[in-house]
Amino acid sequence: MAPPGPNELSIVDISLLPSILGVDGMPKGPCKRGTGLKNAKGNLIGARDKQQHAEARRVWNRAFGSASIKTYEPIVIRHTAQLVDELKKNFDFMGDFAFGESFDLLQNGDKSGLVHMMEEGLYLPSLMQHIPWCSEAFVMFPFFGKQMRRLGEFSFHQVSKRLREGSIRDDLFYHLNAETQQDGAGPPPLSVTVSNSVTAIVAGSDTTASALSNALYYILSHPPCYARLQAEVNATFPIENGEPTDSAKLAQMEYLDAVIIFVPEGTAIHVPPFLYHRDPRYFSPDPDRFWPERWLSRADADVVLNTSAFIPFSMGPANCVGRPLALIEIRMVLAYMLQTFDIRFVSGFEPRVYEEQLQDLLVTRRGALPVTLTLRAGR
Repeated sequence: MAPPGPNELSIVDISLLPSILGVDGMPKGPCKRGTGLKNAKGNLIGARDKQQHAEARRVWNRAFGSASIKTYEPIVIRHTAQLVDELKKNFDFMGDFAFGESFDLLQNGDKSGLVHMMEEGLYLPSLMQHIPWCSEAFVMFPFFGKQMRRLGEFSFHQVSKRLREGSIRDDLFYHLNAETQQDGAGPPPLSVTVSNSVTAIVAGSDTTASALSNALYYILSHPPCYARLQAEVNATFPIENGEPTDSAKLAQMEYLDAVIIFVPEGTAIHVPPFLYHRDPRYFSPDPDRFWPERWLSRADADVVLNTSAFIPFSMGPANCVGRPLALIEIRMVLAYMLQTFDIRFVSGFEPRVYEEQLQDLLVTRRGALPVTLTLRAGR
């Protein structure tokens, strides 16, 4: 345990995870006051009360149930194919998935400045979560949080457009706006729909983009791992048999998945996944080393592999609701790219610079990852 601040503790102990993040664990801490979402009752991220969070989570659970996920797969396939043709970021998928309309970043570039808007717009909330008591004061000054307000305005525009035009399919917005009407309740207030839309865009775009970018960085930094993963892709999805779009087969690719005390009441508890994932008590040898084979060595007595300490999607009732869809997207994009291209770092690039430039600001701010793509035979 370590105290990052007054009345705060950072805990790295898997025996305490159920007491912190489990069903009967602790409510969200005061850092959520600083996210800018606290006044939108019904927002999944901003809800600190456990009952309010459970109510907000109910509609998201419907949106990410197995039946709903199946209807989203054609969107993932379509945008993955576009990505291979024109490598960009993955906001188009979230626009199409969330609002039934692509943001067209793949074809047209980021003309609206959405990427910059999101990175800069969440910088202030990333600071305010550490000083939540002054979050109300910050928003009173127009020169603070300009990009954060722009991100909110962008989401408001997307929501308003969708409300005017109606549904064209059962996408995420269909569920978030209670268009299913399964419980007899009407649509939520507009403020809730807008704040949930911000959550959908940010949580579904930055997280997947970061995971894919970091996965490419590590496999390119470790050529034997790259070769083993490409061999698995070749065996599971031979080029002559078509693209790697079968999510059931992707889920069976083991190496692909391998790549991817007394506390006073009122104390804010932090559970830092970065430290859990690098703790030698749970992962050894070499917990800091990129070593996909670690996940395939469960029978090796010399390897410590405690999967209970692996929490990239968090755990408990407030875990990542979009986990199933995120895994489909990450697996498909990586398999599709390695089936189509031979990928290498640009000559002269120093790989360690990429990792040194990573910043956690609610979203992950990443530096450039320059690579060379060579079309493989048969593609």
